[in-house]
Amino acid sequence: MNENLMNDLNLMLGRLNGLHAAVLTIARTLPAEQAQTAAAAMRDASEKVHSDALASPVSDTQINEMHRVMSEIAVVLQHAAQAR
Repeated sequence: MNENLMNDLNLMLGRLNGLHAAVLTIARTLPAEQAQTAAAAMRDASEKVHSDALASPVSDTQINEMHRVMSEIAVVLQHAAQAR
């Protein structure tokens, strides 16, 4: 793998991991009702983004992974709501 591609991949993974950590931190600090609302909004947005993306020229791999990550964030928010 060439050096530029590897650097770009490392940047992308670092950003993704940073976003994941940020979501977990935010989820832990939300009051239960807000976490519940955020989880429902994330589930709805995930379905809409998924259906909209299917009509775009984005690869199925990207679309499916985006949907999976958004669904996972909804689960994190739901667990945060139930943990209180």
